Amino acid sequence: MREELTRILDGVEYTALIEVERSNLSVNVASLDAWRAHEHAVALQVIRRQAAGPEACRFMRCQIEHTSAVLHKALAVDINTFNQWFTGTSAMPKPVWIVLARIILEREEGRNDTLDLLLG
Repeated sequence: MREELTRILDGVEYTALIEVERSNLSVNVASLDAWRAHEHAVALQVIRRQAAGPEACRFMRCQIEHTSAVLHKALAVDINTFNQWFTGTSAMPKPVWIVLARIILEREEGRNDTLDLLLG
């Protein structure tokens, strides 16, 4: 059975369908793959809306599934600057946001071209 699940990032609602299993007393996500598919659907909505608030940026970073240490080196920025983007202390530059979005979109296609290029 599929149901809508909403995630709120920076005050904006992102809703996507997720496969669930119902019992008499609860509703549970059907599988880890179902959860990943839902999170990916939300990530695509974040990208389409060009959401760049700190929660949206943290969500995008989590979709890439690399640590902050790896990503800040790949993007060639100081770790303190990198962390400021995800806490909302400073805005993430648009070119960096575009790179993160591209990495997520490539992963959908089973590719890691941009990330591999950045990691050398």
